Amino acid sequence: MRYVMIDTNIFIDMIIDRKHNVSDKLVESFIKLLDYDEIKLVIPAIVVHETNKHIDEQLSEGIK
Repeated sequence: MRYVMIDTNIFIDMIIDRKHNVSDKLVESFIKLLDYDEIKLVIPAIVVHETNKHIDEQLSEGIK
């Protein structure tokens, strides 16, 4: 079992793909690792807080 901790920028990039470098295949592979308990995802409370604080502005920037 491996634990993967994600910071705010990575978390937002996984949601929005701001740099256009998150492929469907990468996401599918990551989800499979989670589904088969190969990894556990650790998202600190501060990352959730920061993501909630900035997600709307990031989404609106992505639309422009």
